[in-house]
Amino acid sequence: MKNNQITIGIIILIGLVAILTNPKLQDHKEAVKTKISASIQKNANLEEEKDAAYDLGMSFGKLLGGVLIDNIVDTIVSTDNYVLFSLTKVTWDSETKVIGLGLFGNIFFSPEMNEKLEAGFLNNN
Repeated sequence: MKNNQITIGIIILIGLVAILTNPKLQDHKEAVKTKISASIQKNANLEEEKDAAYDLGMSFGKLLGGVLIDNIVDTIVSTDNYVLFSLTKVTWDSETKVIGLGLFGNIFFSPEMNEKLEAGFLNNN
């Protein structure tokens, strides 16, 4: 009987931790922004270094791109909150897809999202 009580207590404790650490909508949006920005940075670093004007242009492009990414992500990212966990969803062209899972304060992205970012989907690949 005592083992059952301990097991139930542990399950309740894990449930409470999951509830308290379930990521909020803003956490999901920030994770998507970070993931996309890292992908863009990685793709930009693959290009050869040019002259100072090129570097200045790239810096300006990254700044402008960051603002654009913020605005787009704020518009297309939403979540479904299931108390213990939450799902990151993206709506694009009237189609909604689940791209991530929020659990215990972390957001884990789907393999499909990771593949598209690695392939450089912003470069029309």
